[in-house]
Amino acid sequence: MKDTLLSFTHKGSEGRHEITGTAREDIDDVKTLSRLAQNGEFQPVVHKTFELSDIQEAHRAIEKPGKHGSLVVRVCDES
Repeated sequence: MKDTLLSFTHKGSEGRHEITGTAREDIDDVKTLSRLAQNGEFQPVVHKTFELSDIQEAHRAIEKPGKHGSLVVRVCDES
């Protein structure tokens, strides 16, 4: 996992290490990223969060230039 993350890592414009690219759909990797985020060792950059009812707007936002970070679509209420 660490080698995979480092292969996508580069220094961003603000001097932070950033991970870019697409991810495999691997549950073990998702669990590792979740644990790292919970421990404050990994901070995902989220540009904007959309509700599922706004999925069309989310798709339009993907195509627009100037986004910094990921777009998130919330598919259920947080509880």
